[in-house]
Amino acid sequence: MLVSPIAMMCEGEVLEQMGLNPWARTMVSRDCPVVTPFHGAANRLREWYRGAGRHGSCGMGIGETRSDMEQGFQLRIGDLQKGCRDALYEVQRRKREEIETLFMGGLDGLMSSGRGLSQPPMWDWADVLVNEDHVDATYNEYRRFMQLVALENDGVIGAPGIDRIIFEGAQGVLIDERFGFHPHTTWTNTTADNAISLANTLGIPRSDLAIWGVTRAYMARHGAGPLPTEDPMLAGAFPEVHNLRNDWQGPMRKGWPDLVLLAYAGRALRAKLDGLVVTHLDQWSGPDAWPWPVCHRYESEIDLFRGISLQSDPNSLLIREFVGRQLTQAVPLYMQTTGYQILALLEAVLNTTVELVSVGPTAREKLHPVGLVR
Repeated sequence: MLVSPIAMMCEGEVLEQMGLNPWARTMVSRDCPVVTPFHGAANRLREWYRGAGRHGSCGMGIGETRSDMEQGFQLRIGDLQKGCRDALYEVQRRKREEIETLFMGGLDGLMSSGRGLSQPPMWDWADVLVNEDHVDATYNEYRRFMQLVALENDGVIGAPGIDRIIFEGAQGVLIDERFGFHPHTTWTNTTADNAISLANTLGIPRSDLAIWGVTRAYMARHGAGPLPTEDPMLAGAFPEVHNLRNDWQGPMRKGWPDLVLLAYAGRALRAKLDGLVVTHLDQWSGPDAWPWPVCHRYESEIDLFRGISLQSDPNSLLIREFVGRQLTQAVPLYMQTTGYQILALLEAVLNTTVELVSVGPTAREKLHPVGLVR
């Protein structure tokens, strides 16, 4: 698991403001690769540079960190305990040199040339890679992080007294690096495979695992990538206070429920779902407020996913890129639903039962859907 200590501390501060102590039970493995501000800055500059060919990156630096790992350069949580200033200088240097290959004249020249990077926020990202003061600032933040967290001891997950473990998936199945639509994918396995493998390592039988899927009541995508049912009207109807427009991804995009894509996601998961959680039902403003268009198929009868093998890894990037292009041109066909009929449709297409629904942002608004599905 990749860890961004600074992002983690930002989330911790929000919880502390709510009167919680997030660090009392927080353990981090020494082997976790570290996502630095230099990875994030390089990520955003690279995505911004792509222009109309953007991939849809979240800009956190995950791909940049994975790229370093594949080249044999890894800064891990355990390294922070020993002091890591020199390693941070090396990360900054590597990322600066990689990004400078995109811009003629280098970042220093481009920042002063007035050709794109002379204004925030692009200038700010470039400054992170050029200004060595950011190394000292990052080093000091990491020292503070190491005082807050406990490092994991081998086997702590399976220690006595721990009778329930929750593995949270990263991002969504439709941007999985093996089954998503290239290049609009993440650099990680977003299915349940990693959790199943880790559970097996810990001696937890598959019969003791419950795999739940989570989906919104509508489609959402932040950044570039196929979204056949996209409707700009929904962006205004369903405001997104935590996913605002930014300069590398653009706006948060919304679409009507797409049973075709959801069915593919269920197949790509390659594991039987034991339950389903449906969130954002409150966006309806009530069960019978207005009709709910649901895409049940595309105008073309061709199975767009027929070339993607769900039994072998990895799939051809060319095949998945072709499917992605086809999806951008797909014409959805809709049926109208009312009330909470969407829940029954999701149960049918994913061959599972809805176990929990969310009708608001608080814990009290997470409900068992008794009487809602049928």
